[in-house]
Amino acid sequence: MITYNSPVTILLVFIVLKLPNDIQLEVDFYSFPANAERIKVYIDSGSGYSEKEMFYSDLNNHIVITVPESFKGRIKRFRLDLIDTSGTVRIEKIMLKKNGIPVSNLTNAFPNLLQKMVDIEIDNERMIIVKCLSADGQIEFTDAFISEFNNLFNFQPIEFFLVTTFSLILVLGVLVYYRRPHHIVERIKNVYTYIFNLLYKKKMFFYIAFFMLGVLFCYKLYLKGVKYFIFDGIACDSLWQTYPGLVKLAKNVENGKGIIGWDFEIGFGSAQNVSAINIFNWVVLFGHEALPYLMGISQIIKIFLAYLLFFYYMKILGRRDVVAHISAMCYSLNGAMVTRQYWSSYPNEIVLTALVLLCIELSISRNNHKWIPIGIFFYSISMGEYNTILIAALTIGYTLFRTTQVKNKIKEVIELMYITLASYVLALVTGAAYILMPIIKALTSQRMKVGVSSSKDFLTWIPDLKMLMAAFLKTLSNDIAGNSSKIYGLGNVLTAPAFYCGIIMVIVLPIALYKIKGKERVICIVSLLMCTCYVSFKSVRYIANGFAGYDTFKLSSIWIVIILIYYGSLGMEYLFLRNKYTDRIVIISSIVLLGMVFIVSMNIKSLDIKIIVRIIITIILTTIALELVFYVDKFNLSFVLVFIVMLDLYCNLYFFSATDLAAYADEIGCYNDGTEDMVNKLDKDELYRIDKKYDTVFYCDSLIQGYNGVKSYQGGTSMNDNLMRFLKLTDMPNFNESTKHYVSGINNSTYIDALLGVKYILTKQKLDNDFGTKYIEEYNGIRLYEVTNALPIGYCYDSIITDKEFQQLNTLQRRSVLTDACVIEQNDFNIHHVGLDNYTKELESDVLCYEYDENLKKITFNSLNSNNVIVVQFDTVSKGEDYYILKYGNENGELGYIHFGVEAGIKQQFFEFCGADISYIQIAPIFLSRSINNITHIDNISVKEYNKEFYYGEIQAGLEERNKASMKDVIYSDNKINGIINTERDSILYFSIPFDSGWNIYVDGVKSELINVNYGFIGTYISAGNHEIELQYTIPHFKIAVIISSFGMSGIVIWCVYWKKKERKYTSTF
Repeated sequence: MITYNSPVTILLVFIVLKLPNDIQLEVDFYSFPANAERIKVYIDSGSGYSEKEMFYSDLNNHIVITVPESFKGRIKRFRLDLIDTSGTVRIEKIMLKKNGIPVSNLTNAFPNLLQKMVDIEIDNERMIIVKCLSADGQIEFTDAFISEFNNLFNFQPIEFFLVTTFSLILVLGVLVYYRRPHHIVERIKNVYTYIFNLLYKKKMFFYIAFFMLGVLFCYKLYLKGVKYFIFDGIACDSLWQTYPGLVKLAKNVENGKGIIGWDFEIGFGSAQNVSAINIFNWVVLFGHEALPYLMGISQIIKIFLAYLLFFYYMKILGRRDVVAHISAMCYSLNGAMVTRQYWSSYPNEIVLTALVLLCIELSISRNNHKWIPIGIFFYSISMGEYNTILIAALTIGYTLFRTTQVKNKIKEVIELMYITLASYVLALVTGAAYILMPIIKALTSQRMKVGVSSSKDFLTWIPDLKMLMAAFLKTLSNDIAGNSSKIYGLGNVLTAPAFYCGIIMVIVLPIALYKIKGKERVICIVSLLMCTCYVSFKSVRYIANGFAGYDTFKLSSIWIVIILIYYGSLGMEYLFLRNKYTDRIVIISSIVLLGMVFIVSMNIKSLDIKIIVRIIITIILTTIALELVFYVDKFNLSFVLVFIVMLDLYCNLYFFSATDLAAYADEIGCYNDGTEDMVNKLDKDELYRIDKKYDTVFYCDSLIQGYNGVKSYQGGTSMNDNLMRFLKLTDMPNFNESTKHYVSGINNSTYIDALLGVKYILTKQKLDNDFGTKYIEEYNGIRLYEVTNALPIGYCYDSIITDKEFQQLNTLQRRSVLTDACVIEQNDFNIHHVGLDNYTKELESDVLCYEYDENLKKITFNSLNSNNVIVVQFDTVSKGEDYYILKYGNENGELGYIHFGVEAGIKQQFFEFCGADISYIQIAPIFLSRSINNITHIDNISVKEYNKEFYYGEIQAGLEERNKASMKDVIYSDNKINGIINTERDSILYFSIPFDSGWNIYVDGVKSELINVNYGFIGTYISAGNHEIELQYTIPHFKIAVIISSFGMSGIVIWCVYWKKKERKYTSTF
């Protein structure tokens, strides 16, 4: 019978597992002026600011402004901006709340808390009357109010109540412990005894239950729907890419459309492989409106799955229940899972890696080989091509690592290696329909080519001590820098070393190193040395990362975590067995660890001292708990160790799960800026593109707003290599050759828009080039222009120019020739070949005098005629690749800006302005927090002015000629396009679709040869006359892949039946 109590532990759980500390300012409006549109909340913390803009029409006369604990004690300014409001705003009530509990009614005191930027008074009905003196009425709070606001963070009403309650329970527990002779005390004692006996008998049930409840507590805001698992800031990929992609997939499911094939909404068009269908995209089955909520639920499920799979894996290894439980908790809440949870693929990887480990371990420890191909199959179809390539090396490496431990004969080791390799091949064959083409594409992609070609730049063997120190700290805590931004290598939690898996694993790992003998010790030392070399040397990291960079740990963190947990769990087993000296090793390990924390923290500046203190306390508490387990196990004090580990894990989880980067429920409408309303007014039966010059959120806006765009962002992959060539050779300003994930559209050239089938332009500023455009209307600040020269998706060229000739032309000549002749590699067709003479002559122009300000990076000039064309050229000399904006304007102010990219070294920049009436351009950073110091200087500045009719005369004529021989009566779906065309001469039929071998072109029902034209688009030869044209898209080699997958599926069935017959019983021993 167990008669001890544990109120102290419960109290510790509560104190360390801190509740949220957010403050809400609630404002109830009685009325707005008729012309009121928006209200903006502005909070400045000194080191940064937060803005939130809301429309009055969406507020329902009530706003809640939540100030998260991350602003605690740091608020410098607090302001409400009443935008576009001229008139009177009547405010009924203003209330301050702490975690939803009212703490102060500010209605009466409100006028005294404001700086006098508006006229404000309280009327007879006790309502606050705000009279806006300008169109942007600013309500700015005084320093006294801000001071009170900061102090309010220290007021803990809920925490005070609960701590008091648990303190009373503690007192009662002490009374029970000393057996006070009173019948009430005796009854309480009996209740305690019953509870703790129940806990003892069902301890694993309660361990798992408490673990899951703790996870649910950390994610409670997502469970309640207060926040959505969609993030901004450093984790913006979830908002920029993941969420739009899932919305697109969900809408396709809702509308009964295919989810594989070609999609015109992604950039200029892109192939969607069957890899979009994986087990983790189950959320799309419930509709796009449920997605924001289900994304948080999905993350919680992934944590539980990772726990269950790894727990079973530990049991197969022979670990006892409590060790398996602690190890599974540490794995499911490791650094890679927690810090990278904002990117859905990384939690997916952690779950599936646990599955693969379990399947391999069943094969090694129990000769149960049938599960390996199944585990690798699910991994490969869900994780994509790069991880599938990586898992081959890691699977073979783990098999070798384990077989050399458990097998004594070389023959047995070789046999298991063959089985694992055969399983991998069988899994790939089975998943061929999913991953065959993506793997081929990955191996031949620009990303891989650039990575391999630049690998020589990182072949250095100088230890990276700063990264080694950062990795050490990130092994002890996820949020060691407080806000994950103050240590080298931690500026981006995605690429930072994420080796945290509980401090306990670092403390007990030396036990395993001391106790294991022979070849197992050698393997352990080699494994740890490999991890150290990986962290210490850039060259090792670069190669091991698949040439994806030396400053990233994206592909490796989970495997280093597995090594730490593997040997850490082994060390715990020796401790529970009370092996000799293990208690002393724990104390020595803790002392060394504390010393290293002190030394490293002294060498890295700007560390959050509170988190260092928390790490030190956790090390001490964990050491005490481990010693209790060693010396006092007759009382079964392992539960103390379990709860301390849980506290450590939850403290590291809560910072990232409760981040203020997550979107509140009322913020998810950030994509609703009026663009979708404008798009819905246009004809959707016609195939055309829309060039949206602004970003509602980022480059995947089109997936949610429903239009065929010219931008896309696909992080983790590379965009179409052919499209990259076209953007480079036409000198698009916003193109960087090293850019792998972005298609950033067409900037500063409306006739290139016309050539690429752009029929409409959406902008919120004055167009930098209005050639061939017509203003249609304005709605909600969005201006709609029609490109009057826009060409259909397909048209004919009756002249060609060769690749080599095209590259001899300058930027202006290249852009001009595309309206007149088609660029092909060589003239193998009976088509008119134009020479260079027609394009190499210089156009007549006036050279304008200019002034250049080196400090401001500003070029000033005087135009002779505002209707003329101004061409500005210069070379940027930069330290490295980056993106900037080029502002343009005149003496009346800024008119707009253009995004452009720079590369390491020299890059030529070309800008043409028409109808903008500009007199200056200026380079500026995209974000105010960044500088332009990356650009060292600007060379070869040229400012020329051309007559508009003369400059665009031949271009206009070329566009008109192309339109005469263009496709008519076009009918399209994503995977099929039909139309008719009439051409007077033999021609090249060109389609503004990025080249992809999956396209097939049929002319009058006969398949025609597909050729790559204009540096990255599809085309074919066509004879003179009338023709019916049909384009069909199928995933390249998809039919072959399906056949291979069918054989693979049959192979897995045979494989399972074969090994089922040969399966032998195996009793795991430690």
